[in-house]
Amino acid sequence: MTKPPFSKDLTLEVSNHIFQQLIRDGGIDPTGKNPKQLFTAFKRIVQDDGYSFHPVIDYTRNLLRTARQYAKDGAGLEALTFYATWVEHTLNGMIVSLAKRFHIHETLALDLVRHTRVHEKLVWLHLLLQRRAPSRIYLSRLRQIADARNQFIHYKWRAEPEPRIDYTPQFASAEKVVIYLQRFQNKHLFYGQRSKLKFRNA
Repeated sequence: MTKPPFSKDLTLEVSNHIFQQLIRDGGIDPTGKNPKQLFTAFKRIVQDDGYSFHPVIDYTRNLLRTARQYAKDGAGLEALTFYATWVEHTLNGMIVSLAKRFHIHETLALDLVRHTRVHEKLVWLHLLLQRRAPSRIYLSRLRQIADARNQFIHYKWRAEPEPRIDYTPQFASAEKVVIYLQRFQNKHLFYGQRSKLKFRNA
C-alpha cells in the first residue's frame, strides 16, 4: 500500500490557506452558509478545470513572529523594521484581494501597492470600506513605524543619546497597529468570522 504524498495535517493546512484566500478574494461568500455548504462551494472551485491556482510563499506571519522576537530581545530598529514590513504586507494583501473582488485589473492594484505610501494605503482602504478616513492616531503610528524602518533600511541613522533609546513605547504602539489591522482585515475580508472559516479534522 503506497503512502499518500502529503500528510493529512499538511493537506488540511494547505486547503485552509486556499479556502481563506478564496474568501479574501471574493471567490466564496460565507454569508449565511453552514460548514457543509462552505465545503461544497470550496470543492466546486478546486475541482473546476477552468480555475487555476498559483502557489506562493506568504511570509506575513513569519514577519510578525520575527518582529516580536526582536522586540523581546530589545533590538529596537530591527523589531520596528519587521513590524513595518508586516504592516505593509498586510495592507498590500488587502488591496490586491479587494482588486480581485471588484474585478480591477491586477496592474492597477500593483501600481497602487508600489507607488503609495503606507499610511496612504490605510486611507484608501478606509475610504473604500468604511466611507471615512482612519483615525489620525493610527496614521501617526504608521508613519512612526515607517520612519523607523526607513532609518534602518536606508541608513538614515540618527545619533542616539546615552543611555540607548528605550523602544518599548514604540513596540507597544506597533502592537496596537497589528491588532487594529487584524481586526480591520477580519471585519472586511473575512466577514467578521475568520476564526470560524476553517476546515477541521474529523
